[in-house]
Amino acid sequence: MTLTGNATSSFQIYQVEYANADVNAPLDVVSAAIGTASSVSSGTATTKFPNELVFGFSIADSVGVNPGPGFTAESTFRGNLVEDMTVSTTGSYAALGTATGISNWFMQMATLKAANADTIPPTAPSSLTALATGPTQVNLSWTASTDNVGVTGYFVQRCSGSGCTNFSQVASLPGNTTAYNDTSVAPSTTYNYQIVATDASGNPSLPSNPASATTLADTQAPTAPSNLAVAVVSNTQINLTWTASTDNVE
Repeated sequence: MTLTGNATSSFQIYQVEYANADVNAPLDVVSAAIGTASSVSSGTATTKFPNELVFGFSIADSVGVNPGPGFTAESTFRGNLVEDMTVSTTGSYAALGTATGISNWFMQMATLKAANADTIPPTAPSSLTALATGPTQVNLSWTASTDNVGVTGYFVQRCSGSGCTNFSQVASLPGNTTAYNDTSVAPSTTYNYQIVATDASGNPSLPSNPASATTLADTQAPTAPSNLAVAVVSNTQINLTWTASTDNVE
């Protein structure tokens, strides 16, 4: 390490060495925060890969900072904290600590990917078909994606209107699924669909081929209301009650 420039005050250099990190692009996510409470946190960030190292570094003005739950303190020199923790699954994490008193503090977190982290996305799902089976249902089917590790899920994306491209997610399915019945559609409407696969590291595939379907018109009338009853309440009020109708849609 080489530093250039003129120092106006003393400073410390903290150096920590880790093995089994991705040597090409080790950094995944970062977060940082400042505060004065005794509970110290960098704020959360969501990792994209399993088996990452969560690294935290905290400086406080006039008090020490102890490591947070699950973290190992690598250095507490001059009251400043260098800590780390290995996590096996993806998720939202924060570098945590506890200040020994009330003081201004700064906490920064960086997560490092493990060597041989899975950065290869699944192949795009293929052969997507969409079939409207009624006024309020479209059935989808597709050919499964493949992945170097394993497909863990599929996202069903939909937009309404002929030729639409503003897809939004309507369902999240397990990785062993290759069919889905969409029952949240309206009659006499055209819908476009696409499917995106994902793996355990959160790598998304390219979208499948688009498929469209137009739901059928609702031509079935509701049943007639029944059991109509009339009750005279006063010389100016009559109350009516009946059994509700039913309908194939609503």
